[in-house]
Amino acid sequence: MSGLAQDLAAVLDGEVRFDAASRALYATDASGYQIEPRGVVVPRSADDVVKTVAVAARHGVALTPREQEVLRLIAKGYKLAEVARMLELSRYTVGDYVKALYRKLNIT
Repeated sequence: MSGLAQDLAAVLDGEVRFDAASRALYATDASGYQIEPRGVVVPRSADDVVKTVAVAARHGVALTPREQEVLRLIAKGYKLAEVARMLELSRYTVGDYVKALYRKLNIT
């Protein structure tokens, strides 16, 4: 298991999947865009999401400042429309950020 996978498994309550089958399963989305992730995290809580971001950052899996801001608010329990109002964005833009976060962090 890679160092990233080991570090994630050590701190998360959710599932950490770095096997070839899981990576292949999450390599495509509805758009047909395909890229194989390093691994897959299935978080059980908002705390798992925050921990995933911290571990990912230590391993060079970077998020933009805006993605971090959106993630922080979502992890606090705000709904997409609330996050959009707070950041003065459309809820569709916030939804796009969330999709990007899910792709980058391979969260299902």
